[in-house]
Amino acid sequence: MKHGFRRAGDQRSVRTHLILLVLAAVLPLLIFGALMIWQHGQLRYAAVEQGMRDTARALSLAVDREIGASKAVLETLAQSSHLDASDFAGFYRLCQGILE
Repeated sequence: MKHGFRRAGDQRSVRTHLILLVLAAVLPLLIFGALMIWQHGQLRYAAVEQGMRDTARALSLAVDREIGASKAVLETLAQSSHLDASDFAGFYRLCQGILE
């Protein structure tokens, strides 16, 4: 008995056709979803990397500022008249005042 769904040499059943139809509909969606997840991961990685770079740059600037301030204080202390007069007690008091 011949049905309208089958040809003479075609042995595929309706079930096989339905499975192929579902795969044809779902497979592109799965691929698209996987690509979106991968792209989201790449974007998050890039954002984290940029944030770490910015943090390192800001930390570097802060350390440079601290070193510059310490260098300026030390250069000023090196030119103290207390050192020229060998007044180490006065120089010590001056250093204690700066530390406070």
